[in-house]
Amino acid sequence: MASIAFNPKLWTHALKIGAIYVQRGINNFDDWSKTMTENLGEKSKPWQAAIWEMLKTMPKIDKFNDKQILALTERIGGLYGQSTTNLFGIAKAIEDDLGTENAQKLFPMIQATYAGIQKFFDDQKQREAQPAPEKLRWKVEGKTLTVGGGREIPFYRYGELPWVGSVNAIQHIVIEEGVEKISANAFSECTRLELLTIPASIKTIGDFAFRFCYCGNRDVNGGKNVIWSLDDGILTFKKNPAVRNAADCSIGVVSWRAVDKNISGVKLERDVIPDKKFFDWRKSLSRDVPVSM
Repeated sequence: MASIAFNPKLWTHALKIGAIYVQRGINNFDDWSKTMTENLGEKSKPWQAAIWEMLKTMPKIDKFNDKQILALTERIGGLYGQSTTNLFGIAKAIEDDLGTENAQKLFPMIQATYAGIQKFFDDQKQREAQPAPEKLRWKVEGKTLTVGGGREIPFYRYGELPWVGSVNAIQHIVIEEGVEKISANAFSECTRLELLTIPASIKTIGDFAFRFCYCGNRDVNGGKNVIWSLDDGILTFKKNPAVRNAADCSIGVVSWRAVDKNISGVKLERDVIPDKKFFDWRKSLSRDVPVSM
């Protein structure tokens, strides 16, 4: 996997934002990371664990000193990148720069900055050791979109969709053998979808992964009142959050037929009422599939 260059300015900017969230009471990494990603985007994720490490060890400060932290980050990052990777060597170099008294005053911040940067470079080594991610392969022929080449099909924002120029023409989606997961909302922009071909390798399909359009009536997954997902072979029916009353599977098409061969069980969540359409579908299966509620 490609390396991520250490950028002291980006580090200082992200650190400042991260410190604000900690001051606001976000004190566990999962919640903090989610908030950072919402603010700075997915590209901040490789930096987050290292910045969190620095925040955990930083001394309490009254005011965030951008210039001081940037200068320390540039110096320590530069030394670490040039193979001075132990705290003693870095502290000695800064003492030579600033004098003993100033370096001693700054030592708690030097230690915290070192901890974060050390974590960044350690994570970098792990990233470099990982194999390159599988490249998604796709093509549009007429009204058919075929996607494969990796184990997972991610969710793309509209402007990032590889097939964005064809979303209004796509009526048939073919997922190639070998794909195991389709992320939530992955194909939600293909609003004219009428046919779905799923391979036996698929184990997981997220909520609202597909939208179906029949006779001009747009339906979300199993209908306007029911959505479905597949989690490690368990087909789960859920009430559409937009529906006030109980969901009875009576609206829309039985779009989950596309995953018949992938199902090992069925789960009906609260407020989902199976009706004739559901029972007819279950009878049509070539094997008995357990249903839980």
